[in-house]
Amino acid sequence: MTDIVEFLAARIAEDQAVAEAASGRDPKWWDSGPGYPEAPEIRITNDRDDVIVAETGELAARHIVRHDPARVLAEVKAKRRVLELAIEMIEDEEFRAAGTTLMCNLATPYDQHPGYDPAWRVE
Repeated sequence: MTDIVEFLAARIAEDQAVAEAASGRDPKWWDSGPGYPEAPEIRITNDRDDVIVAETGELAARHIVRHDPARVLAEVKAKRRVLELAIEMIEDEEFRAAGTTLMCNLATPYDQHPGYDPAWRVE
């Protein structure tokens, strides 16, 4: 189980690093401009008012704004808690299978990463 734990810890740390780099000093929620989400002209900016995306389709803008650095950092925190719980579960014979399944599910979003083991795939 060490391989999947190390894999998940590394991917979560990468997510955190990217989100922190994208957010600048203050990972506040990104904004898609006045009238979000119905604004006809979409400009997504960060906390320094740098334009991240301009003139994209409304649905793409909504998606980008929903996955801003603040949200990713909140997800990183939650994923770390879930991973800790899964590690505790696999140490107990009664909950080992459930903990393993939980970790495999956490790994699923990273299945395109070269370090992902197809044996972790959950159907």
